[in-house]
Amino acid sequence: MTKTKRIVLWSVLGVVATAIVVVITYFICLLIAFSNSRDYRPDIVIENPNGEGTLIIEEWLWGFGAGAEIYYKEDGFLKQKKKIGGTSADETCTPFSDGRYTVTWGEDTVTLEYDNGLAKEWVSKTFELP
Repeated sequence: MTKTKRIVLWSVLGVVATAIVVVITYFICLLIAFSNSRDYRPDIVIENPNGEGTLIIEEWLWGFGAGAEIYYKEDGFLKQKKKIGGTSADETCTPFSDGRYTVTWGEDTVTLEYDNGLAKEWVSKTFELP
């Protein structure tokens, strides 16, 4: 093999290797961006019928799943929002935004029943209020 052919071969291999690294880096960046960003739906705010607090549901979608973070905000001077739990569902199910849920208030608890999207199954979760 002549010197010119070796230079051309190594140049072509260098270009191909660089292209492969660029493509892999691009897909890694896409994966990182996709995995870290949740698409949050508008908050659902539900007042406690006895007037002692508010339930806040922050529902989100992500590439391979969905769920909600459940918060309770007590009435009073500071009115701080405290996380009391969370839910999960399949990737296309947003039961709270779609209105497929019920809320039952207890003295020191709140129970959410919602459609989790998996085989059209309803789930019941009870959360302790702070």
